[in-house]
Amino acid sequence: LRRAAPELRRDRGFVREAVRRNGATLQCLDEEWQQDREIMLVAVQGNPRALRMVGDDLGNDRSFVLAAVTACGSTLAHAVEALRGD
Repeated sequence: LRRAAPELRRDRGFVREAVRRNGATLQCLDEEWQQDREIMLVAVQGNPRALRMVGDDLGNDRSFVLAAVTACGSTLAHAVEALRGD
C-alpha cells in the first residue's frame, strides 16, 4: 500500500481489498481512511489484532467493537478493557 500510486490510495475499493488481505496495512493508510468505519471493520475482521491500531473513536465505540467481535470472537482479546466485560 505504501508503494501504491496516489490515485489508488484514494480508491475505496483498492483500500478495502488491501486491508481485507492484510489488516496490518492499517499502519500505511492515509488518515482519512483511519476514520472510515467500513474500512476499519474489514481490516479488523481480517486481522483481530488490527483492533489495537484503529483510532480511539472506533476503538471505544461499543457497536464497532461488537461488530468486530461478532465476526471474529478472538477480536475481544484486543478490545479496550472497558468494553471487554460488555
